[in-house]
Amino acid sequence: MKIAILLPSKGETKTKTMNCIIETFVRLHDAGMSFRLIFAEGTLVPHVRNKLIDAVMEDKEITHAVFIDSDMIFDPDWILEMVKSKHKVMTGVARCRGTKTVNVFRYVRSAGLYTTLGEEELVGDQELPIDSVGMSFLMFRREVIEKCLEYKQSIADYFKRQLAEVSSPALKRACKTLANDTSLFNSVGQKSEDMIFCEMMRDCNYEIILNTKYKLGHLVEEELTV
Repeated sequence: MKIAILLPSKGETKTKTMNCIIETFVRLHDAGMSFRLIFAEGTLVPHVRNKLIDAVMEDKEITHAVFIDSDMIFDPDWILEMVKSKHKVMTGVARCRGTKTVNVFRYVRSAGLYTTLGEEELVGDQELPIDSVGMSFLMFRREVIEKCLEYKQSIADYFKRQLAEVSSPALKRACKTLANDTSLFNSVGQKSEDMIFCEMMRDCNYEIILNTKYKLGHLVEEELTV
């Protein structure tokens, strides 16, 4: 088993984030797992994510990959727990930078729109299926990317912001509000790479599992979770 930590950035990574990653590597080493840290930087985050996925696909030994934002803090035990779990896609609870909004969503099919999970759903230590999440802390197995590539032919189609405009009038009306406090839409109702990637995984019959124990913190926030 080889774990890849994927670290997209615009040119800088927080020291506390690196401390969390180093401690994670200690846990993985003690568990007999190999690991690799893969950096990529650029001004357009979707393009940077494409580079990271390319690196994963080129290294045939990688079995699991974890996207981590370059300003994120987390418990070093969590990645070990995720890769040892039965789930093929896992994430934690993160709030959007500068807001209290949780970047975790369910799709309400009857209304044709996404809604955030309520605070009452995020307590304790639960594993919940969700429909979309920001990619600040997301683990997936190699087979997920391989299946998605087979399904869509080009992963770059999914890591491109504003690729697909939403069709639901109700969702379009909600987009200006959502754009203020989430990363999933812009103000004209176009989907982010986070949402498109999650939709692709669901189209390939992969369940996205949220562990409510994993409470994450961005270092730009006034109050840190960990």
